[in-house]
Amino acid sequence: MNRILRSLAAIAAIAAITLGAPWLLLRLARLPGFLPSWDRVASMLLAPDSGRFLLIIVWAAAWLLWAWLTALIVIEAVALLRGVKAPRMPTASLPQGLARGLVLAAAAAFIAAPQTVAAEPPDPAAPLPGSPAAAASSMQPTRAHPASPPAPSTAVELDSISVAEGDTLWDLADAHLGDPHRWPELYDANKGTPQPNGYTLEDPDQIDVGWTLALPSDVERTAEPATLPSADAATTALLPAEANDANTTSAPAESQAHPSISPTPMITAERSSITVPTSTAAPSLAPATPLRAEAAAPEAAEDADQSEAPRFVWEVAGLLGAGTFLGVGVGAVLAARRREQYRTRRPGRMIANPSPVVAPIEQTARLATGLSSRLVTRLEQVLRRLDPHTEIAAVAVARDGTLHLYSPTDLGSPWTRDGDHWLLPNTVTVDTIGEHIVDRPCPWPLLVTIGADADDRVVLFNLDQAGRITITGDAVMSADFARYVAAELAVNPWSEDVRVACHGPAAHAVGMCPGRLDADLDEIFTLARTNLDRATDAAVTAAVGRALQVGDDTWTAGVVITDQLDTLDGLHSIIADHRQQTGTAMIVFHPTHGEWTLTADGRLTSPGFELTAVGLTEDEAAGCAELLAATDTGHDTTPEPADDLVDVTGNVLKEHRTPRDQTNPGTVEPVLPEPDAAYIDAAVVTADDLTVLAPRITDDTAAALQDRDRGLDADVRAWFSPRCPYPRLALLGPVAARCHGRPVTKRKAYYTEALTYLALHPQGVTGDQVADALGTTVERARTVMSDLRQWLGTNPRTRQPHIPDAKNSSQAKARGVGLYLVEDLLVDAELFRRLRSRGVAAGRDGIEDLEAALQLVTGRPFDQLRPAGWTWLIDGDRTDQHLICAITDVAHILVTHHLHTGDIEAAKRAVTTALRADPDSETARLDLAGIMVNEGHTTSARRILADALGDDVDLDPTARATEILNGKNWLRTG
Repeated sequence: MNRILRSLAAIAAIAAITLGAPWLLLRLARLPGFLPSWDRVASMLLAPDSGRFLLIIVWAAAWLLWAWLTALIVIEAVALLRGVKAPRMPTASLPQGLARGLVLAAAAAFIAAPQTVAAEPPDPAAPLPGSPAAAASSMQPTRAHPASPPAPSTAVELDSISVAEGDTLWDLADAHLGDPHRWPELYDANKGTPQPNGYTLEDPDQIDVGWTLALPSDVERTAEPATLPSADAATTALLPAEANDANTTSAPAESQAHPSISPTPMITAERSSITVPTSTAAPSLAPATPLRAEAAAPEAAEDADQSEAPRFVWEVAGLLGAGTFLGVGVGAVLAARRREQYRTRRPGRMIANPSPVVAPIEQTARLATGLSSRLVTRLEQVLRRLDPHTEIAAVAVARDGTLHLYSPTDLGSPWTRDGDHWLLPNTVTVDTIGEHIVDRPCPWPLLVTIGADADDRVVLFNLDQAGRITITGDAVMSADFARYVAAELAVNPWSEDVRVACHGPAAHAVGMCPGRLDADLDEIFTLARTNLDRATDAAVTAAVGRALQVGDDTWTAGVVITDQLDTLDGLHSIIADHRQQTGTAMIVFHPTHGEWTLTADGRLTSPGFELTAVGLTEDEAAGCAELLAATDTGHDTTPEPADDLVDVTGNVLKEHRTPRDQTNPGTVEPVLPEPDAAYIDAAVVTADDLTVLAPRITDDTAAALQDRDRGLDADVRAWFSPRCPYPRLALLGPVAARCHGRPVTKRKAYYTEALTYLALHPQGVTGDQVADALGTTVERARTVMSDLRQWLGTNPRTRQPHIPDAKNSSQAKARGVGLYLVEDLLVDAELFRRLRSRGVAAGRDGIEDLEAALQLVTGRPFDQLRPAGWTWLIDGDRTDQHLICAITDVAHILVTHHLHTGDIEAAKRAVTTALRADPDSETARLDLAGIMVNEGHTTSARRILADALGDDVDLDPTARATEILNGKNWLRTG
C-alpha cells in the first residue's frame, strides 16, 4: 500500500511539473496587460520599473526551469524504458537525482512483483556477468515466455503465516483473521515463541521479516492455492538460530550423593528418582543448546533412518564435548583480538590471519561457540551475581542451561534444593540471582571444567574450594588433562588476572596466554602468603575479599599444575592449613596414588563421581597457542589479488597504480582528484590513505575495468528492483536470500548457508566438498543441492534451473567432473566489489559508483549466522573479513570527498554505514569526530576521540591516529 501511494504521489508530481506548470504559466500570460506588446518593450525598459518587469523576468525564468526539469524527466524515463543508465548531466546532479527518483517511484506502480513470479518470471533486465549471454551482448535479450504450467488444483489450509517487509500485526490480522481489531489474538498466539533469528515476540509493535506466526487455533481458515507460498518474489530467509529447530529438553534427572573424602558435596553420574517440576515461565535460554556438533546437526531432525549424526572431519576433539567450554573461551579471546585488529587496521590493508595449518582450531572454536556460548555466558552472569559468601564445590551445566550448584550454603530463592545440590532451571532469568556490579571480580576464578557426566552435563570444579588435588592414573590421559586445565584457565572469562605455574605437560599451554600462565612457584607461594595475611586481618575468605575488594589491592588467585613432587611442601602446608583463605590451589600428578584417577579410556573417577574427562593433546595445545598468538598483533597486510587487475576488496592492484601527484599522459585522474593538502586540511585523512585508496591508474587498466563489466548497471538496477527475476543473496549485513522457486518451509538458515557456499565458489564444487563444508554425508549433500535447486527455481535467461545438474554445468563439461554451481545469482557482495573497482577507474565521476556500493550495505557483513554453521568460511578466502575492510575503506573515501565539498549530511551517511559494518574501526571513529568538528560540536568530537583512542580505556592510539591528532589538535579545542 505504501509503495502504491508513493507511486501515485510521484505520478502527480511529474504531471504537475510537465503539464501543470506550463498550463499555469500560459494562464498568467493571458492575463490582461501582463505581457507588453513589442512596440512597448523599449519604453518599458527606459521607464522606471514598477515591479511588472521583474514579474516578467520571473515568468520567463520559470519557463526555462520547466523546460530543464521536463528534459531531465524525459531523459530518465527514456533511460529506464531502454534499460540503460541515463547520461550524467553536468552541474545538474541534484535536480537529475530528483528526476530519477520521481521516475523510478512512478514506474514502481507498473512493475510491482506479480503473485506468480516462480511460475512465470519476467524477462531479465540484463544478462549476468560470466553468463554466455553476457559474453555476446551487454544489453538484455528478448525472449518469448514459455507456457506457464497450470497451478495445482489442490488447496491447503494455512496454519501459519510468514512476516514480510512492512507487515504489522494489524495488517496480518486484517488479511488472515478478517478483522484488524483481532490483532491481540495473533499476538497472544505467538508471544514468547522462539523465531528463526533467535528472538521472540515480546513487543506487539516489533516483528521481523522472516518470522513465522501461528494463526489462532479457532480461526476459520480459507483454503488457498498451494502455489501461493512461492508467490512472493521477495521472501527473505533470515539467519540464524538453527539450534531453535531442536526440541526443548526438560531438565535431566538429578544426581544422588555419594560419600566423599572431601567435606563438600561431590558429583555423581548416577541418577536419582527426583523429578524436576516443569516450569511454565518463559525460558531465559532458548531451546536446548547441544554440547556436540552432531546433537545440533540439521540432518538428524529430518532423516529418521540416520542413527549416526555426521561430524566435521576437521573437528578438534579437545575443544568439543566435555571440553566445549574451552572451545567457547578460545572463540571469545579470538573474537576480542580480531576486534582489536580491525580497530588498528590502516585504510587499504587487511587484518593479518594465522597460518591455514591452525584453521581447524578456529573452525572448532566457532563450532563450540555456536553450540554452547549461551551456556558459558549464563554461567558467568550467575557467578558474578551470586553472593560471594557462597561456598561452591562444583557446578554442572546442562545443555538446556539448567545449573546444578553443589554448595553447603543455603542459597534460597530462586534456587531450589534438589538432593545434594541446588537447582537453577533455565526458566529463571539471571537478574533474579542478584545485582551485577560492573568491574567487580568474579569470586571463583578457579572454577574449571574437569569433565562431563552421564547426563551430558559439563562439570566444573572449584579448585580454590578443594585447595589441593592429587591425580594418578594413565600417563597420557594425565598429561592431556593437565594441558586442558591450564588452557581453560587461560581463556575462561571469570578467570581474569589468574596466575598459573605450569610444569610438565601443562607448560605446553603457556603460549595461549603468557599473561596468566607464566608464573613460577615462588610467585604462587607469595600470593598464598599475601592473601592469607589479608584474609586473616579482615576475617574473610579469599573469595569474599576478592569480590568485595577488601583492602587496597586486588586478591590475585594462583594455581600450580605440576608433576614435580619435591618442591611443593611449603605451599602444600599453607593451602592445607588455611583452606579458602589463600586464594591458591594445587593440581599434582602422582605416578602411583591420588584422590582422582584417570583411566586409559578417558574416565575421571573418584569415590564421589565418575566423568568423561577433559583433555588436550600436545598438538592441540600448540595449535591453540599459535592461533591466538597470530591474532595478538597490530600488523596488517596487503590484500591478496582477486585477478590481474584488482584485489579481493575491489581496489586496484599496486602494479596498476601511479603516484597521485604525477599527471603523466596515459593515466586517469584519481577518484579524489584534488591535491593531497586539500583533503588533509578538510578531512581526517593521511597522505598514505590517499595513495592507497585514491591513486592514479593507467588508461589501460581503467579501460579494462570499464569494458569487462558493461552489465553492472543493469545488475545493480535488478538488485534494487521489486520485479527482479533473479534470485538475490545478501551478505552485506544479516545473511538473507530471496528466491523465486518452491519456498523452503523450514531450515532456511541451513539452505541459505548452502547457497552462499555455492555462490562463493563460482568455479563449482564437488559433492564431497559440499558434504565437508556442511558437515554431512555425500548422499545428504545431494539431497540438499536438489532442494536448493527447487528453491532457486528456473533461470529466466536459460530456462533451466539456476543450479544445473552436476554433470551438465559448463564447468563440469570443461573439467570432466561433476560439479555443483549456481548461475545468474545476484550477490550484493560481488556487486559491491564491482562498483568499487569501476569507481576507482572512473576518476571523480567514480564517486557515484562508490555511493551505490555503500547503499548495498545493511549491517556487518555475514551477520546473524546460523549457530554451529559457516565454519567453512574460516578455511576459505575469508570473504567475511575482506568485505568489512572494503566497506570501511569505501566509506572513508566518501567521507573525505564529502567533507572536502562541504556535504556534511552525505558524510554522516557514509560514516554511519562504516560503523554499522565495523563498529571497532578507529578510522571510522576518527571520520565521525571530523564530522563533529566540522559542525562545531567539539565536545562530541572529544568524546568520540576518547572512546576511539584509549582515553580512560585500555587502548593505545595507532601511529596513524597520532599523526592525525598532531596535525589537527582536536583534543585541545574547547
